[in-house]
Amino acid sequence: MRVLAIILVFVASMICFSNGARILGVFHMAAYSHYQLGDTILKELAAKGHEVTVITPYAEKKPIKNFKQVILTGVDEVLE
Repeated sequence: MRVLAIILVFVASMICFSNGARILGVFHMAAYSHYQLGDTILKELAAKGHEVTVITPYAEKKPIKNFKQVILTGVDEVLE
């Protein structure tokens, strides 16, 4: 009975709970250098299982799991 209790405690300690977050990144300016920094961080968060939505004027070439983009158009014209 003691061995069963030890095994149960060992198995219970191996269980890891994690929660994913829903993250929104807003990059409304047409400054690619600013976007690159945030984009790298947000892609890593998406790779770790978080749901990431990004509002940006720059579109990704390849789709990434858990990484959704809302593309802004006409940002360059507004700034001129």
